[in-house]
Amino acid sequence: ADRPRLTAEHVDGRKEEYLGRLRRFPLRPHWFIETLHGFHLVYRVLPVQEPSAIAAGEALSRRLVHALGGDPNAALLTQVLRVPGTCQFKDPARPFLCRLLLDRAAVVPPYPLSRVRSTLDAWEVFHG
Repeated sequence: ADRPRLTAEHVDGRKEEYLGRLRRFPLRPHWFIETLHGFHLVYRVLPVQEPSAIAAGEALSRRLVHALGGDPNAALLTQVLRVPGTCQFKDPARPFLCRLLLDRAAVVPPYPLSRVRSTLDAWEVFHG
């Protein structure tokens, strides 16, 4: 209730700006979901079991969110994924139907953590 309401034009502008950043990023998301104020990107990775590899994956997730200019809370394991086909009630007066905009899961194999790491290493050198 304390947050100022964003106009549709402002939200659309933020989404366009984000899409421009995403187009330049070398890793392609497996799923691309539209939410009320932005997008959820899902990058599948090959499974790992070692605690050190899981911790490395969590750290890479935070770096990925930062590299793409996302919400830092998106890297939290407790963050709720907006499921396509369900309504988001951030503003109960205006429910928003989350939509799956792109599904590449059948054509883009899961990424090894090493590829995510090397991509982020290079991205950070050239993009700060």
